[in-house]
Amino acid sequence: MSYILLIIFVATALALDAYLRRRRVLATVKAMSSDEVLFHQGHGWVRMYGVDDAAVGVSDFAANFVGKLVSVDLPETGRRLRQGEPAWTLVSEGQRKIEIPMPIDGFVTERNDAVVRHPEIAQRSPYENGWLLRVRPRKLRPGLQRLLRGSEANAWLDATRDTVMARLTPGMGALARDGGEWVAGFGETLSAHDWETLKSELFSSLDRRSFVRSMCAAGICVAGLNRPAGERSEISVEPVGMLVDTTRCAGCRMCEFACAEAHGLPKPEADSSVFEQERSPSETQWTVVDRRETEKGTFHAKRQCMHCLQPACAVACLTKAMRKRAEGPVVWREANCMGCRYCMVACPFDVPKFEFRSAVPKIQKCNLCWERLEKGEQPACAANCPTKALMFGKRSELIAEARRRIHENGEKYYPHIYGEHEVGGTSWLYLSAVPFEQLGLPTDLGTAAYPTLTKEFLFGVPIVLTLLPPMLLGLARATKREDGGESRGEDHA
Repeated sequence: MSYILLIIFVATALALDAYLRRRRVLATVKAMSSDEVLFHQGHGWVRMYGVDDAAVGVSDFAANFVGKLVSVDLPETGRRLRQGEPAWTLVSEGQRKIEIPMPIDGFVTERNDAVVRHPEIAQRSPYENGWLLRVRPRKLRPGLQRLLRGSEANAWLDATRDTVMARLTPGMGALARDGGEWVAGFGETLSAHDWETLKSELFSSLDRRSFVRSMCAAGICVAGLNRPAGERSEISVEPVGMLVDTTRCAGCRMCEFACAEAHGLPKPEADSSVFEQERSPSETQWTVVDRRETEKGTFHAKRQCMHCLQPACAVACLTKAMRKRAEGPVVWREANCMGCRYCMVACPFDVPKFEFRSAVPKIQKCNLCWERLEKGEQPACAANCPTKALMFGKRSELIAEARRRIHENGEKYYPHIYGEHEVGGTSWLYLSAVPFEQLGLPTDLGTAAYPTLTKEFLFGVPIVLTLLPPMLLGLARATKREDGGESRGEDHA
């Protein structure tokens, strides 16, 4: 009888949890207006008509970026498409192709065959007559959380526009926008090289390597349930940051020496032979400068902690030893650290280092000279840079300055600010003359903050913690009764 009651209890709890989850999703969908469009960062969009019906399509930017659209390949009805996997292909007259990922998980219930017959509809009216599929959504709650809406969507669209505008020559700018809308097939005006570069930059997604690292952080966060995974630091002041203009860096390494002196670290080797191999920040050197041979010649790039706006290391830390300060720096507090080194696993840039050879080991990494910031001074590296390759200031002002430089010297700079959107944004921002992978910076990390990738996983934690104790208690009591009954039978015999 105890087993039956236990099974009924568990089944009831699971049913109640499913019901409450559906209620929350239904409330979210009802709160949306019928004409609200939510965007996936792969340039697909979703419009909800209820929890069991949604229309999906392609953004006006993607529809026109491909060029003069001559073909739209859509999946068949009844097919299950998961969020983020390739869903349809756009083909231009010049045979340029773009695969657009599915913006929401679900089963295809209807295709817009009018767009298949007349692809230009997707360019003229992408959000109305140019819808592509009707779907019956699955996994709606986590799926909606990955979409952009409102001000977030507008900021993302603006960033896309700025990236494209920086790539266009002055004479082509008027072709890209016409009354606020993208001109049909404007992508044809881009050279093959520029088009492919923008395609790889704007239509990339989180790859398996980044996903695995994010899930490592997820597993770590289960143990640290003192705050939700996607929680942002409470920022009451505007965060500061640093702009690194690699076109100005001379490779003098004054920043390395200034950093070592400011933090009592060993003096770096002065020999230029250090450039002969790739280096990374270590437990004895918080910042390093690397020399890189690129398609446009030799450049130098400084490496250190990126001070993410939503740092995975701080979320993974069980004791809050790693902390994101409101002013911008991510700092490590020795008194709180238990030495688990989960911050090292969680960091997408592989920055925190552990003193394995020390009897009293510490986690070592750049702290953006927090002790100097408290005194009103700028970081030691920026204060000692002779070529002004490092610029310290408020992050928003640094982004504005970086955009100004790209706009005024389009031929000098690669049209992207590294760190503006990577992993949700970082306090360190980079400008370059070449694609950033040529400088050794990872470009496959995606734009989602790593802590937000653990939300879906942690949604299941409360139900597990709620059900597991009573289930184990029920089993223990049932086993105890059976053992007691057998004992009494033996005594009676």
